[in-house]
Amino acid sequence: MAIERVATRVSEGGHNIPEDVIIRRYYRGISNLIKLYIPICNKWLVINNTGVGAEFVAQSRDQFEINILKADIWDTILTQSNDSQYKY
Repeated sequence: MAIERVATRVSEGGHNIPEDVIIRRYYRGISNLIKLYIPICNKWLVINNTGVGAEFVAQSRDQFEINILKADIWDTILTQSNDSQYKY
């Protein structure tokens, strides 16, 4: 999706970001979410907004219990957070 957004922006006169940079930033963001931000948050919510409406994926209202609402998407996020192909 991000690659398509950049291509659209470039076609409208905006600046380009190389595809490898977009991919690297995506995986870095996923990794930072799982490894850095979630562990220090008292409450958090992950939402998939790639479709028509918002879809709650996972949440925690305290630091001890995680409520997984969409296991397939959450598993993908966890897998991507450990993706060694895009280490930085």
